[in-house]
Amino acid sequence: MSQCQKMKFDHSEAKPHDPRAAAQYIEAMARDLKGLASGSGLGFLAYLLGMVETDASSVVRQTDRMRDSDLGKS
Repeated sequence: MSQCQKMKFDHSEAKPHDPRAAAQYIEAMARDLKGLASGSGLGFLAYLLGMVETDASSVVRQTDRMRDSDLGKS
């Protein structure tokens, strides 16, 4: 079972103001698609999807740092 299936993220109900949840979902989807592309000999697509995965992961980390920073101010 892929990480995306485990997350059971329903993008049709995603809140537009929740970039962290969207980035987590995109990260998992990109990881799964990168594996598919790589296993199918589509190296350039795998590379691009790896870039998407990395960027989405950095968005998650950034939002976590901002949240932690905001919690420290309280």
